[in-house]
Amino acid sequence: MIKKEIHKPRMHDIDSAKGLAIVLVVFGHLFSNSHYTDNIQNWYMHVHSAIYHFHMPFFMYLSGFVTFFSGHNTMDHRYGRYIKAQSIKLLLPFLLIGVFIVVGKYVVNYYFYIDRVPDTLGEGLLSLVWNTGDSPARFIWYVFVLFVFRAATPLLDTLLKGRVSLILALSLVLFWVTLPPVLFLPRMGTHYFFFILGGVAAIHWERIGRLFDRYCFLFMALFAAICICESLPFSFKEWAFVAGLASVPALHCLMRFPVFSHSRVLNALGNSTYTIYLFNTIFIGLTKLVLSQFLPLEGGGAFAVYTIVLLAAGVCGPLFLRQFVFQRVRILRLFS
Repeated sequence: MIKKEIHKPRMHDIDSAKGLAIVLVVFGHLFSNSHYTDNIQNWYMHVHSAIYHFHMPFFMYLSGFVTFFSGHNTMDHRYGRYIKAQSIKLLLPFLLIGVFIVVGKYVVNYYFYIDRVPDTLGEGLLSLVWNTGDSPARFIWYVFVLFVFRAATPLLDTLLKGRVSLILALSLVLFWVTLPPVLFLPRMGTHYFFFILGGVAAIHWERIGRLFDRYCFLFMALFAAICICESLPFSFKEWAFVAGLASVPALHCLMRFPVFSHSRVLNALGNSTYTIYLFNTIFIGLTKLVLSQFLPLEGGGAFAVYTIVLLAAGVCGPLFLRQFVFQRVRILRLFS
């Protein structure tokens, strides 16, 4: 059950960290389909590869931190209401946007090249929740997985009598288990550890915060070294574990520097993370479609233009929607 939420002072370093994380997410989505493989510059491929090893583990760490910090990790008589609220907040947008993406890709593919188009409309809709490894809208997997984590964690907390260390141990085992590509199970397996790690950090923040501050530069140096060595022959899962684990103290303590924790830009992005996550690829895709009609993606100059314009579209487009549409239309506030 969910205990009564305790009102705690807002942690601006968490807001800034969320802002940084969502920019990394958007950057990773800029050229994520195979159609542009031959035109992607080497520098982007290396940066993209490094980012993809840690950006979602770090993002999930922040999600776990916020969930536990808000007191939503334990059970009480209001659990049913909590699940209903989370279903409206997470599952409903997931399904609405998923259906929009599947139908949109299926229709637009008749006129323009679109990546990951389902063979049939029914197959595409089914893949939203079943064969999720082939889902045309798999970029929104985080929303579905976060709902499962928030629903399951209070149950586990009750079953294990509040021993979060046991949940962390179970999540670590789960990380290394190979799960079937249905219901986003592989994503759950490789990210629950980081979600619970964020929860542990929130529970013991007074002590862990001091640890982060004391060894901040050491954590950042270690993380940088790991990112530089990302081309070493290890599996993606192995790199995701090592880089994801190293990113937690490095990026969190970096965001605790006043220049970042008090940054209005990062704080604003952090407060709009959900909207940006849901809609960034839609704006990237539409912008890319328009841009390709005027500027072929050929050479470093064109690639630089694409990178800047698409990044701006992926961040600013959703911000515009949130500010001028979702916040003003009550029924659409679930997207903000």
